[in-house]
Amino acid sequence: LLGLLVSFQHEGALSIRRGFTVPIFDEASKLRVLPPPVITDLDGDGKNEVLLLSTRETLTVINPAQIRRSYFDFTELHGKLEAAFISNCIGFASGYLEKYNTTKGTARKQIVVAVTDDYTVFAYNHNLQMLWSERLPDLDDGSFQPTHASVMVLPHDIHREDKGLIVVGVDTRSSANPDEHSGEDRQVHFSYYALNGENGELRWKHDASSF
Repeated sequence: LLGLLVSFQHEGALSIRRGFTVPIFDEASKLRVLPPPVITDLDGDGKNEVLLLSTRETLTVINPAQIRRSYFDFTELHGKLEAAFISNCIGFASGYLEKYNTTKGTARKQIVVAVTDDYTVFAYNHNLQMLWSERLPDLDDGSFQPTHASVMVLPHDIHREDKGLIVVGVDTRSSANPDEHSGEDRQVHFSYYALNGENGELRWKHDASSF
C-alpha cells in the first residue's frame, strides 16, 4: 500500500466496508514519511473532511462524502481544495482560533496551519485560502536541517488584541556529518514558537539558543 491512503468504513458491530484511496503520484514523496492525515470538520457543516498531503508540496482537502457505497471496490478520491508550497511540508494541523460561544448561534470554522522545511509557517482558512505566512526567526543558519514539525491551534489569547494562538515545534538535526572517530551523533534540537493566530506575530520562543 505504499503511496496510498487507505480508508475502511465501519458500520455496525462487525461490518467493515471498503472506503477510499488517495493515490500519491510523486515518486519522491513515496520515499518520505509524510505527516499523518487529519480528519475533522473544517467548515462546521457537521461533515468531516480529510486533510492530507498528496505530495510533499501539496496540501489537499478530501471530501469522503464522494465515496460510492460498494463492498468490492475502493473509490479513488481527489482533492476538492488544494494549497501548494515551494518547499516540503513537514507538519500541519487544524483548529479553532475563537472560543466556543453558545449564544452566537453560528458554527465555528477552523483554520489550517502548515510548516515547511524552509522554516515558514502558513495559515489558511477552511477553504485553504491563505491568511498569512511568516518565517520562524533564528533558525535557518544552514547548520541544522528540519525533519518534522508539530502544530497546535488554540483559542487562547496571550495579548488582549490577539486572536488565538498557534504553537509550532520544529525538530532539527545538525546537517554536519558526525565525527566518526569521536562516536558522537548528530546534534538534535526541538524548538518551540508561539504565534498570534491572527497574523503570525511572534509571542515567545524557546530554541537552541535558549539552552
